Amino acid sequence: MLTAKRTLDVEWGQCDPMGRVFSNQFFIWMDQGAHRLLNAAGFGPEQFTGTDNSTGFSVVAVGAEFGTLPRYGDRLEVTSRVTKLGNSSIRLEHDFELHGKSVTQGYEIRVHGVTPKDDPKSMKAAPIPDGVRTQLARRIILT
Repeated sequence: MLTAKRTLDVEWGQCDPMGRVFSNQFFIWMDQGAHRLLNAAGFGPEQFTGTDNSTGFSVVAVGAEFGTLPRYGDRLEVTSRVTKLGNSSIRLEHDFELHGKSVTQGYEIRVHGVTPKDDPKSMKAAPIPDGVRTQLARRIILT
Protein backbone atom coordinates (compact mmCIF):
# COMPACT_ATOMS: atom_id res chain seq x y z
CA MET A 1 0.00 0.00 0.00
CA LEU A 2 0.99 3.66 -0.11
CA THR A 3 4.45 4.30 1.38
CA ALA A 4 6.36 7.53 2.02
CA LYS A 5 10.07 7.83 2.73
CA ARG A 6 11.90 10.87 3.96
CA THR A 7 15.12 11.94 5.63
CA LEU A 8 15.13 13.89 8.90
CA ASP A 9 18.04 15.69 10.50
CA VAL A 10 17.78 15.70 14.29
CA GLU A 11 17.84 19.27 15.57
CA TRP A 12 18.83 20.51 19.03
CA GLY A 13 15.27 21.56 19.96
CA GLN A 14 14.15 17.95 19.50
CA CYS A 15 16.63 16.69 22.10
CA ASP A 16 17.14 16.55 25.85
CA PRO A 17 20.20 18.21 27.45
CA MET A 18 22.21 15.03 26.77
CA GLY A 19 21.52 15.41 23.04
CA ARG A 20 19.13 12.43 22.76
CA VAL A 21 15.83 12.77 20.89
CA PHE A 22 12.85 13.28 23.21
CA SER A 23 10.59 10.24 22.79
CA ASN A 24 7.54 12.44 22.15
CA GLN A 25 9.27 13.79 19.04
CA PHE A 26 8.69 10.44 17.32
CA PHE A 27 4.93 10.91 17.68
CA ILE A 28 5.21 14.31 15.99
CA TRP A 29 7.19 12.74 13.15
CA MET A 30 4.63 9.92 12.86
CA ASP A 31 1.81 12.46 12.63
CA GLN A 32 3.71 14.32 9.91
CA GLY A 33 4.20 11.04 8.02
CA ALA A 34 0.49 10.27 8.29
CA HIS A 35 -0.45 13.66 6.88
CA ARG A 36 2.05 13.22 4.05
CA LEU A 37 0.35 9.94 3.11
CA LEU A 38 -3.16 11.41 3.40
CA ASN A 39 -2.20 14.46 1.33
CA ALA A 40 -0.75 12.19 -1.36
CA ALA A 41 -4.05 10.27 -1.37
CA GLY A 42 -5.93 13.52 -2.05
CA PHE A 43 -7.15 14.05 1.50
CA GLY A 44 -5.47 17.20 2.76
CA PRO A 45 -6.97 19.75 5.17
CA GLU A 46 -9.04 21.38 2.42
CA GLN A 47 -10.96 18.10 1.94
CA PHE A 48 -12.06 17.82 5.53
CA THR A 49 -13.17 21.41 5.92
CA GLY A 50 -15.68 21.23 3.06
CA THR A 51 -19.41 20.66 3.06
CA ASP A 52 -19.46 16.89 3.61
CA ASN A 53 -18.95 17.31 7.39
CA SER A 54 -15.76 15.24 7.34
CA THR A 55 -13.50 15.72 10.34
CA GLY A 56 -10.52 13.98 8.73
CA PHE A 57 -8.74 10.97 10.16
CA SER A 58 -8.55 11.13 13.95
CA VAL A 59 -6.00 9.13 15.91
CA VAL A 60 -7.67 6.50 18.09
CA ALA A 61 -4.57 4.45 18.99
CA VAL A 62 -0.85 5.08 18.82
CA GLY A 63 2.24 3.34 20.08
CA ALA A 64 5.97 2.98 19.65
CA GLU A 65 8.88 0.76 20.61
CA PHE A 66 12.09 2.65 21.21
CA GLY A 67 15.53 1.22 20.71
CA THR A 68 18.67 3.34 20.62
CA LEU A 69 17.59 6.97 20.74
CA PRO A 70 19.10 9.08 17.97
CA ARG A 71 21.16 12.08 18.98
CA TYR A 72 21.57 15.67 17.91
CA GLY A 73 22.97 15.82 14.39
CA ASP A 74 21.93 12.29 13.41
CA ARG A 75 20.20 11.75 10.09
CA LEU A 76 17.18 9.43 10.22
CA GLU A 77 15.52 7.62 7.34
CA VAL A 78 11.80 7.40 8.02
CA THR A 79 9.41 5.08 6.23
CA SER A 80 5.67 5.57 6.79
CA ARG A 81 3.23 3.15 5.22
CA VAL A 82 -0.42 2.21 5.14
CA THR A 83 -0.60 -1.40 6.36
CA LYS A 84 -4.35 -1.92 6.72
CA LEU A 85 -7.47 -0.35 5.24
CA GLY A 86 -10.71 -0.96 7.11
CA ASN A 87 -14.16 0.39 6.33
CA SER A 88 -13.56 3.62 8.24
CA SER A 89 -10.08 3.07 9.70
CA ILE A 90 -6.50 2.86 8.55
CA ARG A 91 -3.42 1.49 10.25
CA LEU A 92 -0.14 3.26 9.57
CA GLU A 93 3.28 1.97 10.54
CA HIS A 94 6.44 4.05 10.82
CA ASP A 95 10.03 2.83 10.89
CA PHE A 96 12.94 5.05 11.90
CA GLU A 97 16.39 3.96 10.73
CA LEU A 98 19.79 5.25 11.77
CA HIS A 99 22.80 4.12 9.72
CA GLY A 100 20.64 1.45 8.08
CA LYS A 101 19.40 -0.05 11.38
CA SER A 102 15.87 0.28 12.71
CA VAL A 103 15.93 2.20 16.00
CA THR A 104 12.24 2.93 16.58
CA GLN A 105 9.01 1.50 15.22
CA GLY A 106 5.60 3.07 15.71
CA TYR A 107 2.02 2.72 14.61
CA GLU A 108 -1.17 4.74 14.44
CA ILE A 109 -4.77 3.73 13.94
CA ARG A 110 -6.87 6.52 12.50
CA VAL A 111 -10.60 6.67 11.89
CA HIS A 112 -12.30 8.72 9.22
CA GLY A 113 -15.05 10.71 10.89
CA VAL A 114 -17.91 13.03 10.14
CA THR A 115 -19.80 15.51 12.26
CA PRO A 116 -23.51 14.69 12.34
CA LYS A 117 -25.61 17.64 11.21
CA ASP A 118 -27.84 17.29 14.30
CA ASP A 119 -24.88 17.21 16.74
CA PRO A 120 -22.06 19.47 15.47
CA LYS A 121 -19.93 18.93 18.60
CA SER A 122 -19.59 15.18 18.08
CA MET A 123 -17.93 12.89 15.59
CA LYS A 124 -18.87 9.47 14.31
CA ALA A 125 -16.95 7.00 12.18
CA ALA A 126 -17.75 7.07 8.47
CA PRO A 127 -16.56 5.01 5.49
CA ILE A 128 -13.33 6.15 3.89
CA PRO A 129 -14.24 7.97 0.65
CA ASP A 130 -13.73 5.69 -2.37
CA GLY A 131 -11.24 8.00 -4.09
CA VAL A 132 -9.10 8.24 -0.95
CA ARG A 133 -9.29 4.46 -0.41
CA THR A 134 -8.10 3.85 -3.98
CA GLN A 135 -5.14 6.20 -3.53
CA LEU A 136 -4.16 4.76 -0.13
CA ALA A 137 -4.19 1.25 -1.61
CA ARG A 138 -1.74 2.15 -4.40
CA ARG A 139 1.56 0.30 -4.29
CA ILE A 140 3.85 3.26 -4.79
CA ILE A 141 6.64 4.83 -2.76
CA LEU A 142 6.78 8.60 -2.28
CA THR A 143 10.22 10.06 -1.78
